[in-house]
Amino acid sequence: MVEELSVTKWNGKAREIFQSVFMVRKIIVVHHETSLPVFEQDFYENSSIDSSLVSSVLQAVSSIGREIIGSPTSIKKIEFHGFVVTNAYSGNYTVYLFSERNVHESLAEGVQTIAKWFDIIFGYDGAQWDGSMDLFNEYKDSIREKICKELFLWYLYPISVPDLEPKKMKSLQPIEKEIVSYINNNDNTTTMKLMDKLSIYTNGELLEALVKLVNSNIILTNFCD
Repeated sequence: MVEELSVTKWNGKAREIFQSVFMVRKIIVVHHETSLPVFEQDFYENSSIDSSLVSSVLQAVSSIGREIIGSPTSIKKIEFHGFVVTNAYSGNYTVYLFSERNVHESLAEGVQTIAKWFDIIFGYDGAQWDGSMDLFNEYKDSIREKICKELFLWYLYPISVPDLEPKKMKSLQPIEKEIVSYINNNDNTTTMKLMDKLSIYTNGELLEALVKLVNSNIILTNFCD
């Protein structure tokens, strides 16, 4: 399910968020006690980052940062081998987001939300974790969907529209109607295709309208091609 968000929060930010999405290269979720990654995903292409090798180093650096700052759930950024690593900690887990440069604050907030979500969903099991990946593999699709929602990675993947009641369609703004109509008439529509085909609108207008439609559950997002 898409979490309800204030649409006005994204006004004027959607274009910057969209640009940040293209900077994302990898995400790793690490279990504290073992320093082992419980989930990882590369974006765009297979990453040269070896999760098992870097997780212990990142855990040590993050631990020092937490002790100095004294805020266990604050968002931090580290430079690591040419990447900016945005990370947040909650309970038994730390989430590390690797990007080519600093990401928009909304993505950084998304990293923190993901860390808290992991603690809520897997916190009890994490405290007793025996190293088996069965639980995380079972929830793999849910994890990927949550990450793509919170980090706006759905901008990269095809989107769809369920059947809408005529009354609901009528209440949409002109730009929203055009977006919905285009998606309905064209398979595998992505944000990039919409920006190309509906060029009478600025990219910012289209991106903000998309966020509104997603948050209203009018557009359904995907987390894979």
